[in-house]
Amino acid sequence: MDQHRENIKPTESIRCRFENAATEIAELMTTSGAPSLSYAVIHNGRLIHTHHLGYRNIETKLCPDNDTRHNINSMTKAVTAALVVMEVAKGTLAWSSKVKELLPDFASRSPVVEQECTILDLLTHNTGLSECDALWLGSQNNILLDRDELIKTVATLHPQSAFRSKTFVYNNWGYEIVGLVLERVTGKGISQLLQERIFQPLNMSRTSTSWYDEDDNEATAHVVLNDLTAVEIDRPKVGKGTLMAAAGGVKSTLNDLIILYTEMLSAISSALDPNISSSKTSNIFRDCIPTFIAHRVIPGESLREQTYAMGWCRAQLPGQIGRIANNAALNTPPIIGTGASPCLVIYHHGNIPGGATVVNLLPETQSAVIVLSNASAPVDIADYAAQILIERLLDVPKPVDFVALAREHVRKTFKQASDVKVELDRNRQLGTSPKALSSYVGRYWNELRNWCIDISVRNGELNMAFQGLDTETFELRHYHHDTFEWWMSWDDSCRRAREAIGVASFWLIEFEFEDGRASRLLWAMDPAVSESKEPFYFDGEV
Repeated sequence: MDQHRENIKPTESIRCRFENAATEIAELMTTSGAPSLSYAVIHNGRLIHTHHLGYRNIETKLCPDNDTRHNINSMTKAVTAALVVMEVAKGTLAWSSKVKELLPDFASRSPVVEQECTILDLLTHNTGLSECDALWLGSQNNILLDRDELIKTVATLHPQSAFRSKTFVYNNWGYEIVGLVLERVTGKGISQLLQERIFQPLNMSRTSTSWYDEDDNEATAHVVLNDLTAVEIDRPKVGKGTLMAAAGGVKSTLNDLIILYTEMLSAISSALDPNISSSKTSNIFRDCIPTFIAHRVIPGESLREQTYAMGWCRAQLPGQIGRIANNAALNTPPIIGTGASPCLVIYHHGNIPGGATVVNLLPETQSAVIVLSNASAPVDIADYAAQILIERLLDVPKPVDFVALAREHVRKTFKQASDVKVELDRNRQLGTSPKALSSYVGRYWNELRNWCIDISVRNGELNMAFQGLDTETFELRHYHHDTFEWWMSWDDSCRRAREAIGVASFWLIEFEFEDGRASRLLWAMDPAVSESKEPFYFDGEV
């Protein structure tokens, strides 16, 4: 596959546009505090540009390069979906295959999801179930559940919208269920399948679902504090053998991703050319075109396409890309590509504490933009940097000012974090007192008994520990009556490598009493369905 690595010399015009883009992207890094950014641009099926900014490790001051490994996060979903299409092509799976028939223990709070959900529904985020990341992802990227708890835990997820409704509800658990289906059908683990069917055939020698302990060219993970200082955190622990490997566990490099996406672009090109028979091409993705086809609309006003495929979003330019990206939560995505010829972009973002990634494919020109960052910052600069590069590639006459957008986004991010504390203070009922702290102490289990919260008294203060872990211990402060709060500032959340959740109810723990002691506690642990408080039942002393 050496031809995919060939770097052809860009024209003088493109070279100048990319030089200007590098200047703007460097300003993005200053605005966001992110320590490094790496990106590659493919055009006409060939690599035309790579660039690296900052440090892959802020302590050693080592710079990233084309072989620096990053966790690619939810960009993993596209290769997981590709594995499914390979099985469909072999006849061992069908898009209409019901999950319940493949995994008899599969269950859901929604009877219709339990009985009717198909593989296609999972791959297109069509279940309506909320994802509740707090169930599996803890501080410092700790995985809080073993993988054998997958089926039972999915059964407890609350519906956020109706099954197959127009509301788009992104869900990592669906892809992990797909990974389990693949393992049952093939008899091989998801990591082995990815290696044997995709990474090894493409000679992606530095791509896997594991970190390499002796590899000195892997990006460290960082968060960015309120003063834009980057702080190192534990790198993502999702991967081989863990929960969510199929949803976000792949680690890779720019060089390997250039190979991967060049191969995908070639497969799409063959599908678009009526003179090429898919049965005659050796491309490993020749059967995977269904993963790129639109299956459902991503909500929002648009005259042009905004859809989701399988592990891919689709958008027609001029238009918005990034409707389901982190940046869209606070800022409406800008319309890019204005003044350029209309074109399709197939893309996906990836985010986990300590890293942000994105890939954008432009099939009609056999182009791709890949961006890898090693930080969770107050703005996702991988997203904005990629859009800058797309506009430069298309030679847009009046490109969007993404630096200005980034500055506004940073301001809104920090304000949202502090606004939660303001809301909590406003809703506090004054003049109440807690019961004796000892009456709250104990271990509280969820209904499945696979998730517990330990309540203890330390140095005269009430504390809670998720899953009984020291790494997941937080101070509880009296809020009112028998409710306590554990709100953390942006900086405190970052230092623990936790998301600064912008929903006030998430930060409240409410106790209920019987016979003079707490019998259960309630926690709105899923911000997306904050009206649903998860009960945890007292079950003895810690």
